[in-house]
Formats: sequence, C-alpha cells, structure tokens
Amino acid sequence: MELRPLSGPDPSPALTRGLLLLKRLGADGASSLEHLAHATGWPKSSVFRLLASLEACGAVQRDPADRRYRAALRLVPFAAVEEDLRLRAVAAMQDLVRAAGHTVELFAYSGGALTMLDRRVPEDREVAVRARIGWQPDRSELFALTAAALAWGDPAPAPARSRLWYWKNQTRVPLKTAALLKYLNESRARGLAVCLCPNFHGVRRYVAPVFQADGALWGVLSLAAVPAPLKGPAHARLIRLALDAAKRVNLSAAERAAS
Repeated sequence: MELRPLSGPDPSPALTRGLLLLKRLGADGASSLEHLAHATGWPKSSVFRLLASLEACGAVQRDPADRRYRAALRLVPFAAVEEDLRLRAVAAMQDLVRAAGHTVELFAYSGGALTMLDRRVPEDREVAVRARIGWQPDRSELFALTAAALAWGDPAPAPARSRLWYWKNQTRVPLKTAALLKYLNESRARGLAVCLCPNFHGVRRYVAPVFQADGALWGVLSLAAVPAPLKGPAHARLIRLALDAAKRVNLSAAERAAS
C-alpha cells in the first residue's frame, strides 16, 4: 500500500506531513531544506520544524558538512504475502501471549532471512525482549530462529554452516557440523526449534514454522521466554503452547489442496 496524502479531514496533519517528508527523503536522497520545501509545496519554516522533530527522534540526520538532510529510517510497505501472514496470525498470537505470559513474535521468511512482522507482549509484566518489528536475526548466531530457517527453509551453504556459533554461559561458542545436524534433525522431529541456551539477555525462544499453500516456509511463530525454563513441566508447556499456536496459523492440508 502506498503512503499518500489523506483525501478527507486529517486528524493529525503534522504526523502525516512528517511521514510524507520521510518518504520524500527516502526517494530523493540527501536534500536541502530549500529542495524539500519546493518539492512539497510547504512553507520553509514548516518543513524546518518537521525536520527538527524527525531529527530529534532519530528518523532524519543532517550532514554538518553540506547541511543536507538524509533519512535514517526507511518506510517499507508490507508485501501482500507478509500482510496475509500477519492477519492470519493475529488471533493465535493474542491467545498465546495470554496463555504463556511471554512475548510472542511473528517473522516472515524470504531468501534465507527472517524479518519480524509483528509482536505481542504480556500486559502484566516487564518486557525484557529487545527485538522490535523489522529486526532480522544475525544468521551466524545459531539459536532457534536460525535453526528454524535452516531446518524448514533454504539450507545454508557449507561454509556458512561452519561459521555458526551460539551463546553458552554468556560466551560465544562455535558449533560443530555434527552437532548442528543433530540439532536440526531434533527440531524437525519435534516440529519446533528451541534455543540451545538462553541468549545474552536471558531469552530462550521456542520457534515453530508456518507454511504457505505450496508447503514452502512462510514464516515462524516465536515464543520468547524470560526467564527461560531449562526443562521440566514449564519447558514442556511452552513447547506445547507454541506448537498449538502455530498449528492454528498454518494452512491445513485441505486448505493447501484447495488453493
């Protein structure tokens, strides 16, 4: 969906103009105040105030050398396939965050990479998970998200697999190929990938795949637990909850056959 001026009354003109100005900077590149005022047709003083606000919140940067403004953020519309995934997962995510009491994340999969589309956080506790919408996990760090992409998506080439590492006792530890294959096979058998160890922030993710109509990996549903149970009933319960939620999001065999 393209960002465009509203056709009717605008309840927040400054917000709309700020977004349109950020879009203009993304399209035009580094621009002077004069260029932006001419391109938008707005008074130079108004454009300056908008740029100052965008700069203060980190959305725009001003080069001290040429005094031109540059976008520090990019507005990227959701592709239709991503929006379909997000809408399909909304109810399951809401129920999962209430049942589990932990942050729930939704990632879309494309070209070997996972990108966060949506997240839900529990309302009755402090949130320790720092990842935000638009985040792409480091594909060299082997944790549940990376494992899900490798287990159900496009396999990484051998050189990339040999450079994988994970957190253990707050230390980066390289993972041997045999251990990686064992981890991936266990994840496939269980239908869900679980982090080998909590990460540096104490987060352990339970990640279940979601598939498109043709059986290709569409994305993943991630339950990010803090504190992270190591084993026992609490651990088993989170696995069951994540699997049940992903089952609701996944296209059924009948739906795949009909599509």
